[in-house]
Amino acid sequence: MTELAVSDATVSHQHFVSHLGNFIDFSGSIALSLAHEELPKLIFQSGELSKEAITDNFFKVRRSIVHAIVQSFIPSDDYQRIKLPVPNTAPMTFDLYQRFYLAHQRELDFRIQNLQLEVRASVSGISLELAQLSSLDVTLNNTLAAHVNRLYAVIPLLLEKRFTLLLSDLKIQPDKRLEQFCNELQGLLLAELELRLLPVIGLIDALNES
Repeated sequence: MTELAVSDATVSHQHFVSHLGNFIDFSGSIALSLAHEELPKLIFQSGELSKEAITDNFFKVRRSIVHAIVQSFIPSDDYQRIKLPVPNTAPMTFDLYQRFYLAHQRELDFRIQNLQLEVRASVSGISLELAQLSSLDVTLNNTLAAHVNRLYAVIPLLLEKRFTLLLSDLKIQPDKRLEQFCNELQGLLLAELELRLLPVIGLIDALNES
């Protein structure tokens, strides 16, 4: 968002733990502490899926989501539940793109939550350590959910700023402004997908390093 000139936030990868701690309130700290205390009591139950099968399924779902995002930007007469607004004789307003982006966000949230549940369950059947990690992942996800959702809700607001900025940019040809915005929109959706997938990727990495 900084590169699109709609956010002046700086990204720092230093002091990660302290930054993360700022997102966890008192009740969340208690929940994490209690979850940690329960880990030694966890009973391991071996699962049916191999590491390879779990990893392959993750990449299959990821490819499917990427494909759905890309396809939604390609004009087609085929039915698509989420489809990019098509310019017509009426002026294009941001609310059309806002509905488009919000529809994708709802789809990402639904599919990635389901994928995370599936990966947790599968990974838990590989070893006791991974079962403990999956258990902690549940609590951490619940603790951070409200904060993370607030951050994702800001994206459409920043997109509106970008839409207004591009359409008034005299350095870009009028017929190219909307095209550039749509390209940036697709890139942002793919970036948000990767961001939302990070907790699941963490489980997959742990699986393959175990």
